[in-house]
Amino acid sequence: MKVCAISGDRKYLRLGATFDNSRWYTVTDKVKEIVATISRGDEVEVKAQQKDDGKLYLTEIKKTASAPVSSTSTSKHACEKCGKLLKDDSYPTCYNCSMKEKNSPENLDKEAKKQATIRRQAIGHMTSRALISLQGIVDVNNITSIAETLYKKFRTLVEEE
Repeated sequence: MKVCAISGDRKYLRLGATFDNSRWYTVTDKVKEIVATISRGDEVEVKAQQKDDGKLYLTEIKKTASAPVSSTSTSKHACEKCGKLLKDDSYPTCYNCSMKEKNSPENLDKEAKKQATIRRQAIGHMTSRALISLQGIVDVNNITSIAETLYKKFRTLVEEE
C-alpha cells in the first residue's frame, strides 16, 4: 500500500493504491514510532484491525520503499530577513517578517497618511454632491463661499467620529 496522506498530528494515515481508492487508518501506540519515520508516498505493508466503532486501527506497519525525492523539495528558498526556509520563491520574506515590516512605525505612519487622504477625498466628494443638489437655488456669484462653508461643515462632522 502507498501512504497517500498523513494527518498533521500523525494519528491517522490514509493508505491505498491511489488517493481516491484509499482509507484512513488510526495509528496505535504500538506503531507510533515507526509512523514517525514514514512520509507521504512511501510504500508500506500493514496489518489492521477493525473495531466496533468502524475505524481501522494499525497493529503492524513495515516500510517497504521510500517515496522518490522530487527536485522541487530539494530547492532552497529562504527568507531574506531571517533565513527561514520557504516553500517556494513567490514571496521574498516569510509571514512573520512581512508582518513585522507591515506593523513597523514607518508603515503605520504611511497608513495614517493614506487614511487622511481618503478622508479628504470623501469630504470633497460630499461637498461636490451638495453643490450639485443646490444647483439653481444658490447664486453663482457666491458659490465659492458656499463651497468653503460646506467643506468646513463636512470636515467637522467627519472628524467628530
